[in-house]
Amino acid sequence: MSDVNVIVDVNSNNGNIVVQHVCESILDEYDIMRVISYYEVLVDGVLKHKSSEPEDIMRALGHYLVEDKA
Repeated sequence: MSDVNVIVDVNSNNGNIVVQHVCESILDEYDIMRVISYYEVLVDGVLKHKSSEPEDIMRALGHYLVEDKA
């Protein structure tokens, strides 16, 4: 089971950029349920970056917002 929260949803020159926070339950190697969370940057629905560090996601978001499709 996973829970997805959209943090940023913006249209730019590079397409629709979405940043979302994902929390999901997984089984570890001992069959113990663990909850993990991470952030994703998607451009036009395609996963471009995934990280558990918010600072890393902010850098990636900045990269995709500034990058120009010339």
